[in-house]
Amino acid sequence: MNFLSGPGGRGSASNIDNSTSNVADSALIISLNNLLAAIRLPITVESPLDLIPSLLLAILESILEHRLPITPAIRESRSPSDKVQAMKVFLGVLETDVLEMDVGLSEVDPRNLAAGEWDEVVFAGELLCWLGKQRGLLPPETVETLRDVEDSSVIPRMRGRRAGGVSPSTRSTVTNSAHTDLSMHAPSVQSDTTVTSASASSSFDDDPFTADSTITHRPGCIHELNSISIMLPDDGSFIELGDSENLTTQSESFCNCHEENLATDKKSPPVRYTGWIDTIDITEELETFEASRRMQNQTSFSQTQLKRHDFDSSLVSKASLPSKLIFY
Repeated sequence: MNFLSGPGGRGSASNIDNSTSNVADSALIISLNNLLAAIRLPITVESPLDLIPSLLLAILESILEHRLPITPAIRESRSPSDKVQAMKVFLGVLETDVLEMDVGLSEVDPRNLAAGEWDEVVFAGELLCWLGKQRGLLPPETVETLRDVEDSSVIPRMRGRRAGGVSPSTRSTVTNSAHTDLSMHAPSVQSDTTVTSASASSSFDDDPFTADSTITHRPGCIHELNSISIMLPDDGSFIELGDSENLTTQSESFCNCHEENLATDKKSPPVRYTGWIDTIDITEELETFEASRRMQNQTSFSQTQLKRHDFDSSLVSKASLPSKLIFY
């Protein structure tokens, strides 16, 4: 019987897709272990499912060479609520401070990532490997060849759900509508990490991670920290720039920040490590050089004239002094 004809053809195509996915997963595991070795974390992963929240935070902090301003409880991520909180910080820092562009990370549900859902942890692992390549921690052959950090088309995309797995759609906690496209380029206005306080209490009531935790409403959110890049050292191995009183201690960090408040934080422009620089304007460069030379000459001439004036003034003052004649 021809396997490619009739309904059986789907099974054959599914086997091919699974085989391709397995090859990609094997390459990801190799890249992750190379990255762990590069940042000197004595850990070996055998599956993307080994990327638990505490390990994801440790990898991100090691790549950035800074410690995030979070409490030890969130860093250890032992309780379900701490795991969710840790993944909110992880996703927020990665998109807001590291990538500094809207790549669709807000579509990733931190609860799924904290629970170890396959597509979310694979996506997080691919992003960390991409970031390791950008920071020079991974050789070019271990991840996809990249062009510029500003080109979002080369950033890893969220894979489709595996056959036989959970539904490929996720449900928004704000609009209660289903999202079927988890692509990195899918636009997002609202997300699980930036929901309004009015809908937060009703949308998370049935969540097993937060049902038993005490909800403490607070005015702060991930964008309202002094700086999400301010690092708080625990052992003195990192530069101390933070204040321990500003740590995130609550189990909920929903944000209803306005755009004008977020726009006040000045961020350094992204740095390109590859690509070509723009062609310079020779005429403009020469004019700038000549203007600089003229400015230097004028300054030097003014200083010389001032010294001459001071010298002449001193001679005049000495000549005007009355001479005293002494007769014997």
